[in-house]
Amino acid sequence: MNETTSEDPNYRGIKTQVKVLKIAVVILLVSVAGMVGWFVYQRHLGSPVTIYVNETRVATVRNFSAGNSIVEQAERTMVPPDYPFKSIIRIQRVKFTPASAGSAVDPDTYAIQSLKNLLKLRVRAWVIQVSGRNIVGLPTNDAAAKVITLVGAHYAALVHSQMIGAPKFKQRTVIVFKSVDASDAYSTPEQASPLFWQESAKKNVVVKRGDTGSRIARRNHITLAQFIAANSGINVNRLSPGDLVNVQKSTSPVDVEIQTESTRIERILQRGPESDAGKRQVKYIVTSVNGVEIGRRIESSKILSPVRPTMAL
Repeated sequence: MNETTSEDPNYRGIKTQVKVLKIAVVILLVSVAGMVGWFVYQRHLGSPVTIYVNETRVATVRNFSAGNSIVEQAERTMVPPDYPFKSIIRIQRVKFTPASAGSAVDPDTYAIQSLKNLLKLRVRAWVIQVSGRNIVGLPTNDAAAKVITLVGAHYAALVHSQMIGAPKFKQRTVIVFKSVDASDAYSTPEQASPLFWQESAKKNVVVKRGDTGSRIARRNHITLAQFIAANSGINVNRLSPGDLVNVQKSTSPVDVEIQTESTRIERILQRGPESDAGKRQVKYIVTSVNGVEIGRRIESSKILSPVRPTMAL
């Protein structure tokens, strides 16, 4: 008996589906490869693109990849090296558009410099705030805390008597983690701390008849303490007409108050010859702001030798 075999219709259907699936996979792989190739070509070997910051043209560069590299280089030069690239916050919109036919490609150095002239960046940092105003940003909390320590030590070094307690910051000074302008970010405490004691330019005025320190300060819209600090080495209680005094208050963002002890031997005032004067030992508590004495009070007094009575004739 002859046997005849025939292929199962279901099996033929499955084979057809597998063939179609294989063809679809091949087409998909070819498409993906084409898209990847096109993307790679555009980025690395493609046509020139023009960089814009907001709507301002910056430069035309070789391709998309070169543009990204140039933008990154420009941003890195605008931020201190101790800040990771991920901490940079770009404020403006940077975009790339295909360059028009025949456009000349600008040198990378020109593109980088042009970007630096236009970009405004912020950076996440540990920021020292004085009375709510951002002063300087540091890469770590410890670095910011060291700035505050260095500022106090700087002003403490300007006084030459025994210090009482620690330096006191007159304004509210705190450290917060937030974004700050890149130009206000520094890598080390040693670079940042001088911002708190740089001297401002002088603004001299002539003392008029009847002027006092308080009157001059009030007329020039500064406090008496600021006037005294601006005129270190001048006895503002003994001003004479024609004297020059400085009425430019310090540009330091913070006032650092330091108290010290000062002991001295003084002559006790009396009438009569110098030989009859008494002496006393006086301990003063001296208050200085930013290294300049603004006041003192007597803590204690001890008579070393009394005044000799003057003989009546």
